[in-house]
Amino acid sequence: MTGLDDGQLTDLVARVHEVCGERFVSRGRPIALGLFRSVAMVVCLLRKNL
Repeated sequence: MTGLDDGQLTDLVARVHEVCGERFVSRGRPIALGLFRSVAMVVCLLRKNL
């Protein structure tokens, strides 16, 4: 769905976590998707040009 294989998606999530992992913290309500699924969703939306 994202166009990336598992290793590529995992590497991308690791890079995003390095850059902004501290800011991806729940403040109040629990996070609905989590970092991995959020990155996968954004990649899928970019690929489908929504």
